[in-house]
Amino acid sequence: VDQLRLYALFAKPASVTSPIVGDFAGTQNLITTAGTRAGQIQANEGGDTGHVYELSTGHAEYIGTPNGDVDGMSATATRKLWLRSRTPSTTTTGDQAAFTVTVTAVTGAGL
Repeated sequence: VDQLRLYALFAKPASVTSPIVGDFAGTQNLITTAGTRAGQIQANEGGDTGHVYELSTGHAEYIGTPNGDVDGMSATATRKLWLRSRTPSTTTTGDQAAFTVTVTAVTGAGL
């Protein structure tokens, strides 16, 4: 009740099809009030575990050159950011609600 949820996924820049609802599932794709780094930790890079805001490596909207990976991107690289909002089925208020999303890019070895 009274909870809006916002999910995010990065995909390759040439993506033309939005990810399906099931692709957004899981807490790793849920945007929260805590700052969260997108991608995978270095130990998992190249595998299919630990994706945060990334599609699996076998997903059609991940595969390609450039792909949907957000780790190790060059400063001029682009990716699509897909968002999915989930609104509550019931509310106790008629007031409006809003999402604010801030995306920040950082660079540096080992980030």
